[in-house]
Amino acid sequence: MSDSRSAHQVEFIKLDDQTVRVTSWHLGDEPGTYTLVTITRGSRDAELLDELLGQVSLNLQIGDAETVTVTARNIDRRTVGEGQSGITRFSVVLAERDEVKAVAADGPNPSLEDRVAALEAEVIQLRDLVHQHGNGIRH
Repeated sequence: MSDSRSAHQVEFIKLDDQTVRVTSWHLGDEPGTYTLVTITRGSRDAELLDELLGQVSLNLQIGDAETVTVTARNIDRRTVGEGQSGITRFSVVLAERDEVKAVAADGPNPSLEDRVAALEAEVIQLRDLVHQHGNGIRH
């Protein structure tokens, strides 16, 4: 991404082919990072942007520039009002990541239910282990 594309003149970007209107856009504090500020109106638009930013990786395109893979690193979300009259301000640090492509190619992340089930199985194994060895421990 060239410096001319990372300056304040950016009005729209595309994240995974979804057009996002930009309030502010500038280079981040670290190399390969950008800070995006955008404002949504209505709870549905805020929810859609939340879902988009929650993905492991995003394809970012600014104008005619080449698409780069980024991840939303820090998200500051502030809402005023409720429902469709609410306004939500997002300040997001997007980081270029070559590794994100490799992670996404490995397959989908396990669901929350699958992760909880795996943790529960580990807890059961640990309890059994403590129980087996606990009989020989003196207090």
